[in-house]
Amino acid sequence: MQKYIVSRDDSLYEAFPDLVKTDSGRLICVYTECAHHGNRELSRIVFRTSDNRGKSWSSVHALTERRSGSQYHNCARISRLHDGRIAIACDYISGEKLTDTRDIKLWFSSDDGESWSEPMIIPGAHAIMPDKLIELKSGRWLIAAHSPSETTGKLTEYLWYSDDKGKTWSERVTVASDPRYNLCEASLLEVEPDVVVAYLRENSWMGYDCFKAISRDGGLTWNGVYNVPLP
Repeated sequence: MQKYIVSRDDSLYEAFPDLVKTDSGRLICVYTECAHHGNRELSRIVFRTSDNRGKSWSSVHALTERRSGSQYHNCARISRLHDGRIAIACDYISGEKLTDTRDIKLWFSSDDGESWSEPMIIPGAHAIMPDKLIELKSGRWLIAAHSPSETTGKLTEYLWYSDDKGKTWSERVTVASDPRYNLCEASLLEVEPDVVVAYLRENSWMGYDCFKAISRDGGLTWNGVYNVPLP
């Protein structure tokens, strides 16, 4: 196996990378720059591109401006839509408590990351650590993220969906909630048309395995959680 460096800047904490391949074959890697995992001073979302299958990478490009203090962009995820556009989803945090303001923003590019739209904020999606924006075979968009449950206080995974390519969005849908577990940081996978599996991190620091929830109606309703033997 050959390994190539995407980015190395020892003056920064470079974190949470995600990667997509465009229709032209370009690779785009998006990630966070900040002071430290526990210190988001000077945080911003950046990306680099490669046109030779990852052997070399462009200089760094900024998607967002640097932020200081308790207002910052947190963790970005990148995906390709059916029409070839590239989408970046990222949570924007304002405040230090889990009950403070959280928004999920979407940026779009139609030219392999050369330019990006102004960010779209998903209405009502007050949660953190969004998954990639995924597009089902039906054309439905899904975006998942987590926040504490109002009833149990445990981390709970939710999603919002759009059937008109982001013009309007659904109310919040519960993907996975269990009073025993802190369920978060889902990754969604459509395994066959309208059958979606959400793989979930458990964040109680108890050493639990991965969990999953399953939807058979394109993300409208979910059952589970089920244990998955992945540490």
